[in-house]
Amino acid sequence: MNRRCGAVLCLSLSFCAPLCALTSSTLDGPSYFNSGKIKANIYHAFDLAYVTVNPLIPPTFEGANTTPINDRLKYIASKGYTHIQISPPIQTTPSVQYHDAWWVSYKPLICDLGYAADASTSPYYQKELEAAAVVLGKPLKDYSTYGVKIKMSDETERVVGYRLGSDRYGSAADLVTLIKNAKAYNLGIIVDVVFHQIGWQNEEFSENPVGYTFHAVNCSGPKIGSIKTTGIGLIDQSSLSNVHLNSKVSSLKPKPLVSAASVEATPTETTTTETSTGTTSAEAALVESAPVAAPAPVEVIPTPATNFIVPFDPYNRDVWQHGPVLNVNDPMVQTMAVGYLQLLHDIGVVGLRLDHVIATANEGGLGGLWAILAKSPDFPFGYAEVWSGNLKHLPAFGPVFPLEDFVFHFRLAECFVAYDKTVDLTKPEAIGNMPAVTFSVNHDIYPKVGNTLKNGFYSRSQHPDDDFDKAQSHLAIAYLCAKRDGSPLILRFEDERDNKKLIQRALAFRVLMEEKNAPHEYIVKLADDVFLIARQFGFVVINRGTTHSYRLNQGIIRDKFIPSVYIPDGSYDDLIDLGTERRGNYQLSNLNIEVSPMDAKFLVLSKPTYEQKSYDIVFKTVCGATQPTDQVCVAGSHPVLGDWWVRFDLLNGMTCSQSASNLGGLFPNWQSRPLRFPAGTSFGYRFAISNIGGVANTGVIRQSEKGGERHYMVNGDATVPENPPAAW
Repeated sequence: MNRRCGAVLCLSLSFCAPLCALTSSTLDGPSYFNSGKIKANIYHAFDLAYVTVNPLIPPTFEGANTTPINDRLKYIASKGYTHIQISPPIQTTPSVQYHDAWWVSYKPLICDLGYAADASTSPYYQKELEAAAVVLGKPLKDYSTYGVKIKMSDETERVVGYRLGSDRYGSAADLVTLIKNAKAYNLGIIVDVVFHQIGWQNEEFSENPVGYTFHAVNCSGPKIGSIKTTGIGLIDQSSLSNVHLNSKVSSLKPKPLVSAASVEATPTETTTTETSTGTTSAEAALVESAPVAAPAPVEVIPTPATNFIVPFDPYNRDVWQHGPVLNVNDPMVQTMAVGYLQLLHDIGVVGLRLDHVIATANEGGLGGLWAILAKSPDFPFGYAEVWSGNLKHLPAFGPVFPLEDFVFHFRLAECFVAYDKTVDLTKPEAIGNMPAVTFSVNHDIYPKVGNTLKNGFYSRSQHPDDDFDKAQSHLAIAYLCAKRDGSPLILRFEDERDNKKLIQRALAFRVLMEEKNAPHEYIVKLADDVFLIARQFGFVVINRGTTHSYRLNQGIIRDKFIPSVYIPDGSYDDLIDLGTERRGNYQLSNLNIEVSPMDAKFLVLSKPTYEQKSYDIVFKTVCGATQPTDQVCVAGSHPVLGDWWVRFDLLNGMTCSQSASNLGGLFPNWQSRPLRFPAGTSFGYRFAISNIGGVANTGVIRQSEKGGERHYMVNGDATVPENPPAAW
């Protein structure tokens, strides 16, 4: 997390920043999770247990593989993934009674962290943190550090906050076990964080749900309409350390936790089989002890005397559509959220995904969210979900943190699912020129996992094993992996159904191109259903057609005027996986390959005829004829430079902002991001104004600099001087 702007500056940032602040970003990148130098391939371990599976919880959908993440680590690392994203790991209303209840994990409860059997015993949560510390190998802070002390309506004080531990996924100790074992494979854990809404204690689904949560705090206010905020019931359990094994029925007896000191003095008993990593589950850190006296059957916890919740608006019921909206502008809520992030940091989490940020902004809470981030510990990696397919909705977020690229996702769906021939994937509409990482969002559009939109992925069949829907989704992932920028989040369901090894080949290609620091992609549409993506050290051919194969030879490459610097002369291997398995050896001089319907070929340059190099080029200009809210670009005779237009993803856009705390601070000096080209690339170019006053990008050049065309040939890393100065 970059601390260039502190809490005060964060709160003072304009919520209606000009579009260029997003699409051209800033030279220093976003304020938080400035991950531009981190190349991430993320395995989305959606709705998966950490170490052991709760037998009472059904799979996300029928037939889904429920193998715990801990038992997948070797496989995940072997495929080229660098990070694992997990679902929210905090306590919610027990989800065991609901089918397809993955969504319950996105409705966190605010809990009484100091809840104990009686005043003479340590809080259950403290014992769970001590057990997690044993696995971690170092002490954690006192439980009160990870919450906020508030006064309840009965004048008592309690420490409340988010409580690590989930009936679906595992305990705090289980999560620490996963983090430690993943690190051994050089895999970092990213946690999904929900700060927009909270859950109701009993939800709204029935008067008598099967299980209750015994220490949630009623923060949702009085009963409004059908929203139930009754007292908190208790189930027969003394801790949540193995709540994922016993949250449904009281006949399941939990193993009570003991203090860390007692664990150290007692031989550890293993209660599960050994995992693929050679370690046992986190329950190995727990020991049997004398039963703890069962808590009283019912305790009604009063509402806290603080404004935790945005008031319910009966005229705008959509505000509470996912549960009571958390008031992140309240200082108490901010302290509570910071405490939770501190705990994640302390146990070794390396990154965050901020859920549903656009809803937080719609409730006026974006400043509060920024204040939380400014006060929280540093995370080297992270990004935010802003569910919108329209670029004009995103300017407030782009300078602050990397975003999931839903704009790009919707264009991919239009191309691969709706077969919209007007979608230009050679220069696609997307979030665009951000120095930090951007993301695809294939994982959020999936049968029974997200809201499947019309003409979205899997919208035709609504079934994960449909051959057409699966193939088109996989091809979209292959396209994303072939590009230089962006880090696909590949849902585990996609990976598991990779019978053509499309994703495996795509990831391998991506990793090899990153190793070579390959240039930005040169994309050509070979036919209505066929795309070629060239990266100098390899190229990809994607055939989205359903009936006909496509045959590529050197004659087609020549006829399409693909520069030889992007597909250089030499020998090419047909890539199978990230290891040594490759198929065939093709000479460019007699290239003749066939790409089957709904498939792709990944060819990597194994023996170039000549040494291959590529370089970063930065363009600069002074443009006093503009305002900081305008959009300036460098347009030229090359696809990366828009073929004399401004790209819809603004890859060839320029910025006058050094940082998010200094938007427009370099004006009237404009600068491009580094654009990478093969050595020997030559092109013409000129500077141009594409949009005025923050208007959404239309791809149209409104004004070009006066004078003739400029020319450049790439022969080394360079900042191209503005010589002669541009005249407007």
